[in-house]
Amino acid sequence: MLDKQTPIPYHGRMHTERQLAYMAGIVDGEGYVTLAGKRRDRNYYGCPLISIASTSDDLIAWITTHFPTSIKICDRAVTAHTKASRMVRWLGKPAVALLMELQPYLIVKSKQAALVIASAEINQLGKSRRGSRVPEWLIHRRIQIQQHLDMLNGRGNDLYLVPSLS
Repeated sequence: MLDKQTPIPYHGRMHTERQLAYMAGIVDGEGYVTLAGKRRDRNYYGCPLISIASTSDDLIAWITTHFPTSIKICDRAVTAHTKASRMVRWLGKPAVALLMELQPYLIVKSKQAALVIASAEINQLGKSRRGSRVPEWLIHRRIQIQQHLDMLNGRGNDLYLVPSLS
């Protein structure tokens, strides 16, 4: 086990184990891990996506200081029962890199992270020249991963009843 202050490389930056564990807790509690993209397209590959929404400016500031990314101010109507919220996102390779670093610390979103990382790995295997046909096995695997992610990300689903991918 690493010392809590031992820096760990991430996407060109160094983070301590403590920072990575805290960020994993944020992703577990406030985050959404999925593949974004067109679902009906034959060449659908799904782009890895992590998003975190929060009404806490301090939390968003901490995240963007330690794990730089883009900030989106949500246009949710502010009422007596709601606050303005902000959203941070990682898309594509930065999302995969972050998930790979956070994976040992994730608990609630560990299955989603594993699926998104697996998707990125099989997309690397299935890369083809522009205009060439995507292999059937790759299309089937992409669809299978997306279906599992949809089940895991659905509200009210029992995460322990989701079938394995093997």
